[in-house]
Amino acid sequence: MRWVGVVLVICCACGRTPPDDRSGSVAPPAQDGGAAADAGVALDGGTDAGVVQLPAIDPYRELVIVDSSVVLDARASNGADGAWSFRRTIEQLTPAGMTPSRVAENWLRSFRVSDVAGRSVDDRPGADGLLSAWPRAADGSLDLSRAPFRLIAIASRLDLISSPNGEGRLVYGLVDPATGDPGLMSVAFEYALPSLGTANDRQAWAARWHALAARPFGGDYNAALQALTDAFAKPVALAQVRTNEASFGSPWELREWKLASDGLRPAWTAQNPDQSLDGSEALAQFIVDHAQDVKAGRADLPKEMLAGTALETGAWRFPDDPRIDESLRHAFAMQTCNGCHSTETFSAQGFFHLNPLRPIKPGSDGRDRLSEFLRGPELQRRADHLAQLVAGVTGEGTGQPTDLPPMPAGAPRYDVLRIPAPEDGSPVAIDAGRVLGNSAANGPWIWDGSLHYLMTGDSRAPVAQGFNSRGDVVGYFSAGGVRRAFVLSGGALTQPGTLGGNDSAATLINDSGLAAGDSTVSDGTHHGFVVRGGALRDIGGLGGGETFPFAISLSGLITGQSQLAASVFVAHSFIWNSSTGAMADLPTLGGNYARGQTIDDRGFVTGFSTLVPSDEKVHAFTWDGSTLVDLGSYPGLPWSAVTGRNSSGAMVGNIYDVPSPTAMIFEIHAFVWAKNAIVDLNTVSQSPLVLRTALGIDEQGRILCTDGQVGDVRAHGLLLTPR
Repeated sequence: MRWVGVVLVICCACGRTPPDDRSGSVAPPAQDGGAAADAGVALDGGTDAGVVQLPAIDPYRELVIVDSSVVLDARASNGADGAWSFRRTIEQLTPAGMTPSRVAENWLRSFRVSDVAGRSVDDRPGADGLLSAWPRAADGSLDLSRAPFRLIAIASRLDLISSPNGEGRLVYGLVDPATGDPGLMSVAFEYALPSLGTANDRQAWAARWHALAARPFGGDYNAALQALTDAFAKPVALAQVRTNEASFGSPWELREWKLASDGLRPAWTAQNPDQSLDGSEALAQFIVDHAQDVKAGRADLPKEMLAGTALETGAWRFPDDPRIDESLRHAFAMQTCNGCHSTETFSAQGFFHLNPLRPIKPGSDGRDRLSEFLRGPELQRRADHLAQLVAGVTGEGTGQPTDLPPMPAGAPRYDVLRIPAPEDGSPVAIDAGRVLGNSAANGPWIWDGSLHYLMTGDSRAPVAQGFNSRGDVVGYFSAGGVRRAFVLSGGALTQPGTLGGNDSAATLINDSGLAAGDSTVSDGTHHGFVVRGGALRDIGGLGGGETFPFAISLSGLITGQSQLAASVFVAHSFIWNSSTGAMADLPTLGGNYARGQTIDDRGFVTGFSTLVPSDEKVHAFTWDGSTLVDLGSYPGLPWSAVTGRNSSGAMVGNIYDVPSPTAMIFEIHAFVWAKNAIVDLNTVSQSPLVLRTALGIDEQGRILCTDGQVGDVRAHGLLLTPR
């Protein structure tokens, strides 16, 4: 792919220009021969004297180089001590009086500290496991020829303003020393590009990186790339080493080191505030006082605010400060480590932009290891800047990206009606414009324009959980703290009992009248069931302890979550077929947990899944029977989960973050999936209340939301109708 930069008038050479219809246009792909390396476009054919023609940029040859022909080249081999190998990189950085293996071991042992230059950090005991597994030489030192780190990318960061000429980077991914399987860690050696003695060294470096695009991938390209990396990968040029990992502990962390006389010394994370400042008046005042720099992507935090490590938790939120709107909050957060990698962008596996977890296959182009954010708007931004450098339009770096993603064109809009329901309960489901809910005093109700109580005066404290288009309702009685399932169908109430335990609840019923739910068995674990002939039938499981159904299709397909037999908690989404009684295990997005939330008669499932085994962060997904798709996240609300889908494919769900360990700030919003993007329903609806949770969507596209957090006993129901 060759990206063509925008055409600029010379008098506008400095600074960022607003995007227009030409910005980010894509040129036809060049052949590997690179003949089109300097082909560009010009406004009005380039005939105006004040117009500069910008070259086309190939981002995968000039900016982020991930092709297998590079990262699997012998130069990347630790065994061969290749020029791009982790082994050679450590060897080159080793100070006098130290050995390379000692530098590497001390670096890993520095994860076991609780303090970085006065800043409190978490001890990461998992580093000891890697040191134990790393093969050692006869003298007991780490064998760097078998170092468990492999090259995953070589990158240029000519856009950075933190280094006079930008940076060049060698990025490695952790692998299991015994199996070679990829691990939850990347390591970036980041070099400040040294002076070349020219009038503008950043432009001179840009010309060198751009010249790579004229060569096809292979021996000639790799030789030219090595000549370039040899020119900057030197100890004197090392700006910092950064790790991005969830392999040594939880939560995810990003750490930083500087080269010193005794090796790699832990340092504060540049541009990342200490987590204790999340939501604080001090940080809010800094953002307000430096709002112009923040919006320009040039925020410069004072040292007293910097952290010893960047944590995944927290979204840099200031809910009680009206001076900081969402655009300013996002602009600031994008310039922090955890904002860019976790809370504000669609990163890969939850926090990587260069994903070390993807296998590297010979012949592959490696682009699947790039995050959606990097592969999309961020590489385009860097390509436009590189084109300006090469053309001499600018000689400077540029600020970090700060703009909120644009609203998808044609996103739906909604009118909002607050359902006149009791204040002592909450709605639970929607079907054909009717809403099912519960009242603490009067039990289940259905609203269809007017309110109808279904079981008024029943002393068994009924709680409705689901209903169908016929008005059949399922739920449980809760008197005495013990749940017992019920089915209310055609005016007749039945209690199907339990699967041998003392607890049961019916939660689902389709339009054919097939009900499902969960019940304890004799050992107290929960199993899923369907109601057949008035009795419960255990639907089985995936080999572990518990199974919970969460959705049922018209034909009787069921999805939910089921535990697997494992030494740690592992639960997957599944599809259970009522005709065959068989249960199929579905994949996850990479973690140990997934739940199916909706299913149709084709077996199309939506839900949410964790992204890596050691982290609880979840993303919404779809499963079409063969492909699992990560639906991503939303700026500032990086967790996502689908809760409803109709037959036309419209989906709703929730986007949220988790409380930070210090500020305890939590936020949740309802979303609709529109134009292949998550859209916060609060941005496309006029509502006096915050639309916090989406409970479902009906066939006409009407959405049921509440203004309460997940699990709130009381919340107002809000019916959203498409305009």
